[in-house]
Amino acid sequence: MTVTIQCRREDCGRVFEVDADAESARCPACGREHSLEAVTGHDDGRPDVARESDADVAVSGADLAGNDLVIEIRIRLETREAR
Repeated sequence: MTVTIQCRREDCGRVFEVDADAESARCPACGREHSLEAVTGHDDGRPDVARESDADVAVSGADLAGNDLVIEIRIRLETREAR
């Protein structure tokens, strides 16, 4: 399974795919290191704005070739308000 990442560096913004099992990924264009904890994505591969509280996973069609069952998991982590 892969995840789609958009580089958050102001002068870059490159979109690339990495293995979902990786803890981090380096942008092939600028070399910036990205943590996969801050990655968001859509199931059609278009990246969304990365926010620290999001952890969406997108599965590409190539990863599903030959499989009969497709399971999509979408998790949204929300920060708790201080009491």
